[in-house]
Amino acid sequence: MTSKIEINNWEDYFDQYFEFLISKPVKKQHNKGVSITYANEEVYVWCDLNSERNLINKLEFGRFVKDSNGHQETNWIKGVFINDGLNYLNFLQTSFDSEYFDKKTNYTISYNEGNRLLIEKFLKNTLCNRLDGKRI
Repeated sequence: MTSKIEINNWEDYFDQYFEFLISKPVKKQHNKGVSITYANEEVYVWCDLNSERNLINKLEFGRFVKDSNGHQETNWIKGVFINDGLNYLNFLQTSFDSEYFDKKTNYTISYNEGNRLLIEKFLKNTLCNRLDGKRI
C-alpha cells in the first residue's frame, strides 16, 4: 500500500515512486548532495541529487548480473536520463569519465510539476515499468 507523503523535491518523489521496490533505499551523503539507490534482486535505479534535493545531477537504471563466482554486480550497459528534449534516454557503457566529462550532454533536471511528469514518463518507458507483470 502506498503511503501518502508530501512531495517537495526529487528525494520525496523517488521515495514514494519506488516504495514498492524497496522499503529502505540506500542513501549516501556527499559534499554536494546525496546519492540514492533503489534496487531489488534484478534491477536498480540510482540518482544523484544536489544538497537541496531539487536538482537531479544524474539518473540511471540497470540490471544486476551474476559474475563467474555468483556475486551480484551491475551490468556494463545502463540507461541514463538525458535532458535533450527528444527521447530523454541514452544507453552507456559503465564509464564515469565519458559521462561526467562530456560537457555537451545535460543530465540535470530541476524539480517542478512539468519535470516530474517528464521523469515519470522516462521511468515508465524503461525497465522500471514491468517485470513479471508488476512495476519493475
